[in-house]
Amino acid sequence: MVKRGVLILLGLYIGAVLFMPKKFLFYKVEEIVPSLKIEGNLTSTPISLRLTDGVISYQGIKMGKVGEVVLYPLLLVNYLRGDFTLSTPAVELKGVKLFYTPFLPFTLWIWGENFRGKVNLKGRRVDIAFSSPPPSLRGFLKKRGKEYEFNTTF
Repeated sequence: MVKRGVLILLGLYIGAVLFMPKKFLFYKVEEIVPSLKIEGNLTSTPISLRLTDGVISYQGIKMGKVGEVVLYPLLLVNYLRGDFTLSTPAVELKGVKLFYTPFLPFTLWIWGENFRGKVNLKGRRVDIAFSSPPPSLRGFLKKRGKEYEFNTTF
């Protein structure tokens, strides 16, 4: 009886992940933040949403480029990985990974090749530590031991 219930719940979970309209998530973000425009080639697979050769604009100003970003919108975990190139200041972020789970709904973890940190959505705080930041960012960061820290609120 319990085994059958677990199998039914697992089947419903897998079905929800496979048949969830992933492109809808992309268009919903554009609807929620109308000043943010993301253009690029958008493809959807049963478990992921992929954006390639993208350009990010904020209020009509080009802010950066996206080589490839893959979003895995699973029900219990949301995971995004990709490479970004920002225009101002000229910074290239490689191997960026974002992790979010509804079990900790107000925390978003971020890490990449030479940085790691978290965003506290409830406290409206961003804390990111760089091991070797680009020279163009060092003026905005505080040095703490061997790392440079970026702390701000929004």
